Amino acid sequence: MDPCENAFDTPKLYERGWGKKLTYVLSFSNVEVIDTTPRYILNRGLNRSRRELVPEMWLSNILESLRLDLCSQLPQNERVNLVNRQRAEQEELAKEGQQIAM
Repeated sequence: MDPCENAFDTPKLYERGWGKKLTYVLSFSNVEVIDTTPRYILNRGLNRSRRELVPEMWLSNILESLRLDLCSQLPQNERVNLVNRQRAEQEELAKEGQQIAM
């Protein structure tokens, strides 16, 4: 949500509307952290060229470690639901990334 722009669910607003050059967009909750950058960028190639602060594999491993730590205290059924939701989220982000690349 962006109350200044009176916008809801318009993630490309920052690059398209404001001309921002986003590099990393990480989404957090009390039980997970996800790299949601593909949802917010217009050009994956340009974004990749800006992502030089840390190696991608390192970032992926850190986020996975954080996710495991955050959800470790959840009951088994909630962990299964969270893993399924995370898998769906990753598939959706991958599709968005493919659409951006085209």
